[in-house]
Amino acid sequence: MPRPRIVPSEPTIVTLSLRAKFLLLSAVIQALVVGLLIWNSIRLMNQAVGTNAERVAQEYAITLNLSLGPYATRGSLPELKDYLTEMLADPDDSLLRYLVVLDENEHPIVAIGQSAAPPAMLRQGGGTVAKGVRTVIDGAILHARAPLLLRDNRVGSVNFGLATDDLKHARDKVMLQGGVITLAGLALGMLLFYAFTHGIGRRLRALTGQSAQMELGDYSKALTVDGDDEIAAFARALNTMSAALRERIAQLEQSELRLSEAKRELKDLNVSLESRVSERSAALERANADLSAALSTLQRTQVELLASEKMASLGSLVAGIAHELNTPIGNSLLASTSLRDRVEQFERHVGAGALRRSELIVHLEEVRTASQLISNSLHKAAELISSFKQIAVDQTNDQRRQFDLREAVRDTVATYTPRLRRAGCEVALEIPEGLRFDSYPGGLYQILNNLMNNALNHAFEAGAGGAISVRAEAAADGMVALTFSDDGAGMTDDVLRRVFDPFFTTRMGQGGTGLGMHIVYNLVTAVLGGRISVSSAPGAGTAVRMLLPQSAPRRAD
Repeated sequence: MPRPRIVPSEPTIVTLSLRAKFLLLSAVIQALVVGLLIWNSIRLMNQAVGTNAERVAQEYAITLNLSLGPYATRGSLPELKDYLTEMLADPDDSLLRYLVVLDENEHPIVAIGQSAAPPAMLRQGGGTVAKGVRTVIDGAILHARAPLLLRDNRVGSVNFGLATDDLKHARDKVMLQGGVITLAGLALGMLLFYAFTHGIGRRLRALTGQSAQMELGDYSKALTVDGDDEIAAFARALNTMSAALRERIAQLEQSELRLSEAKRELKDLNVSLESRVSERSAALERANADLSAALSTLQRTQVELLASEKMASLGSLVAGIAHELNTPIGNSLLASTSLRDRVEQFERHVGAGALRRSELIVHLEEVRTASQLISNSLHKAAELISSFKQIAVDQTNDQRRQFDLREAVRDTVATYTPRLRRAGCEVALEIPEGLRFDSYPGGLYQILNNLMNNALNHAFEAGAGGAISVRAEAAADGMVALTFSDDGAGMTDDVLRRVFDPFFTTRMGQGGTGLGMHIVYNLVTAVLGGRISVSSAPGAGTAVRMLLPQSAPRRAD
């Protein structure tokens, strides 16, 4: 048998093995899939962060409108500055970083927080609009802008910034964990694929070795394949590989299906949230309409009750003056009647020609005493009438003028002399002379009248008596500290917390309107431009402290 011809082999070119190509191809495919999954996860997370941030901004806008609305319509937003400043003082307590309320001309009414200025993009109408709230994200701050109803139906805006650090931190944390899990899955897949192809590579290497021996002419060894020929074995290997690939693809499809279900659940959640926000917005609009109607009715009722309170106070003043005038006028009438009788008696005595010098001196002394009594009584009546005229004019006209605080308080206390006497109450005035005011005396009279009525009606039990003190002293910056106190029954903490609330009274159905202290608060703060506080405890009396400027702020007549 002739020896086979050995053909010299060509130079060997180093190429990648089939197994290496399989491993490389698998790595590329898995890397692409992982990259696609990471990109899609980032997109979904960013979308979720943006949606949640806008929802939070909408909820904050609704909450701020409900909180600031009543003050904005009254034009008293600056009263909330201290409260808002304290609320924003600790960033850990709230996502709110700044709050700015602008009027219709973009002028700030209240500005709280560091860098309290909305970005120009929002002022120029930029950003994203959802449910009437315009938002824009700048770095770690979500800026939001929503309309706000101001006084006289003017429309301003409430601008605020929310920290998005927590949302971004949560997103980054989820992405980091997802990335780690994905990379771990990639590494595990490669390891499993390497283990799986190890046997196939060994068989292919054996087949290649045997083929090389056959190429070299070594026919001593047969090409053996366990169970079948090399094509069938190769087919079975391909089938095994296909099964592995199909399993991997099935896993990827399951992952894609779970991701799709998550997207659908997230979409359903967003739709549900939008529906709930719409329903809540509609409910809030209806509630706002009802509150506006109730507020209008309340304001009209308050004006009517205020006028009624003033007339009732004036009526009480007239009754007190009339009662107080009875004494000096009665004394004058009694003295004049007695004087007339003594004069007639003296005329008869003179006509009889029996007049003596001693009798003339006694008669002159009686005439002098009676005249002095009549003069003093009429002078006291004139003083009472003068005080009543001044108080009545100031309380009904409420015009600004200069007046002395001591005289104004003394005139008011004088009108309550009969009631104080019947109640067994003493009033002590500790007001230095020379405290001149350029203010509204009518408002001051109304304040003192309400405080005096409250003390007589609530502080002292019938017949028990008590003491009332009115003290004043000059304070810094042209202010005067005026304190009205009593040693009566005092108030509980629950009553003290609501003492300035309108229509709150502890004598419902007994003639009280519940507007006395509310009127006092409004007169002190809005008319006289001062501040007021009340301290009290059961059995320890009550003290009302007012800090009033000697020159009240100008207001429209």
